[in-house]
Amino acid sequence: MNNDIEWAEGYAERSVLRGDPIKLTIIRPDEPLLLDLQAFSSEDITRLILEGYKLGLDALKRAKQTAK
Repeated sequence: MNNDIEWAEGYAERSVLRGDPIKLTIIRPDEPLLLDLQAFSSEDITRLILEGYKLGLDALKRAKQTAK
């Protein structure tokens, strides 16, 4: 995942050079999401998606309140 974040940061930096700047917001959970990569189920994936969605919404709400 860190490689994906580094790639996205580089893409955002290069977007300025292309004349089409983009804003990138990286949201990380306070605690690591738990998943056994050797044995996981569709329920595990659903749980992680829902946890990530909730964390993302909370982070965006906090950012919006801070901006006010």
